Amino acid sequence: MWTIRKTCLENTPKITELCDDELKETVVIDIFKSFIRDGNKLVRLGTLELYGKFISVLPKKCLSDSILDFFISSVEKCYLKNTTKVKSSIDPDAAYYCAYNFPAVLNFFGAENWEVLKELYFTLEGDFENTTIQNSLASSLPIIANILKNEISEKDLLPVFEKYITLNGKILSK
Repeated sequence: MWTIRKTCLENTPKITELCDDELKETVVIDIFKSFIRDGNKLVRLGTLELYGKFISVLPKKCLSDSILDFFISSVEKCYLKNTTKVKSSIDPDAAYYCAYNFPAVLNFFGAENWEVLKELYFTLEGDFENTTIQNSLASSLPIIANILKNEISEKDLLPVFEKYITLNGKILSK
């Protein structure tokens, strides 16, 4: 039953904390991957919801490319089928969880992977139809800037900050 699998998924970060590195590298990663491939959408959505918590309890050496690939493909799938000129996600809940977990992903995969994650960030950031995504990303700007440091933050994040201020001003003036 999908409800039982979802409950197991929700307990995975807590159980992972109790495992030694060898179990994390083998068994726990495989279990998490099985949730990623689950046939039920709510279980897969739960995987996105808990993504940040899960990677935070793994040592960096356990974080395989497939775990990062899952996050990347999740963001891409949220926007892939949208052919309208206005960028909005086709799966707003999944897009929100991706935005919410973005700082954790960047923190664990490091600023050295910014070029890989940058396009995803701007895909999420460009979704002005979903205010929960915008709120999550606006709230995480200081965290992301701290990870990226000055030069990259000035070049890539300062324009986003200015856009949020401008957008907020337009919303307030309506």
